[in-house]
Amino acid sequence: MIGAALVASVSAFYVLKDRHAAFARKGLTLGIWVFGVLAALQAFVFGANMAISVTNNQPVKLAAMEGVWQSQECAPMFLFGWVDEAAQTTTGVSIPCLLSFLAYQDIHATVQGLDSFPSDVWAPVNLEFQVYHFMIDMGGLFMFIGGVAILLWLWKRRLFTFRPFLWVLVLTIVLVEMATISGWWTAEIGRQPWVVWNELRTADAVSPNLDGGQVLASLLMFATLYALLFALFLFLLNRHIQEGPPSMDDQVPPESLPDTLREIFAHRPRASAAGDADVAG
Repeated sequence: MIGAALVASVSAFYVLKDRHAAFARKGLTLGIWVFGVLAALQAFVFGANMAISVTNNQPVKLAAMEGVWQSQECAPMFLFGWVDEAAQTTTGVSIPCLLSFLAYQDIHATVQGLDSFPSDVWAPVNLEFQVYHFMIDMGGLFMFIGGVAILLWLWKRRLFTFRPFLWVLVLTIVLVEMATISGWWTAEIGRQPWVVWNELRTADAVSPNLDGGQVLASLLMFATLYALLFALFLFLLNRHIQEGPPSMDDQVPPESLPDTLREIFAHRPRASAAGDADVAG
């Protein structure tokens, strides 16, 4: 999905700047169709299967992701909201019974709340809730962006002239990266306090041979390294975008290639003979 978003973003940028017109239009067409299809699959297939997997294997993580404090039937799924951990309440905009349906394919199913588990195995609930809902909200936004892009393309190719929406497509790659990172945060924060689920706690995985200064130094080193790599990535990406695709006029035409297996094997002896002649010379 990131690749499709990148193709669509770069192609939209070229259309806006009126550069590499033929390449940009083809790239944008390919990018929006692949992006739109993958966004729908991510929501309705991959995301739905992941909800079932988390329900079956990490129910306490599911409760933290949705801020479910008490076990309940027809559990709602929040679109956005806030978790008050002190009062153990969750408020926001939700869709009734959707969480029960996604978790158990039954709107009347009971979703276990955090009160079903010891408090010492709860993840940071509000933080987990927010990063998870940012991810799924971005997923919904991507379906909307992909759908509008496809409709504009089908509607007399107006996608290529609707400049405000082209700028939306340019920025989409940033949103996709942010959604990807939030998904990683959801997985890592949600499995706390475990390093190995139900086997090894994070607190017990700390090495006794390391002090706080050494840990801080290693974290700073990794942060600096990844910052440098990110800066290099942006520099190289910008350079390639500014240069654009190579012109076909500058390409050296390939030699005549065989079209059939018979021609392939027919050419091989001649190539071998030519090589022997060069060695002999």
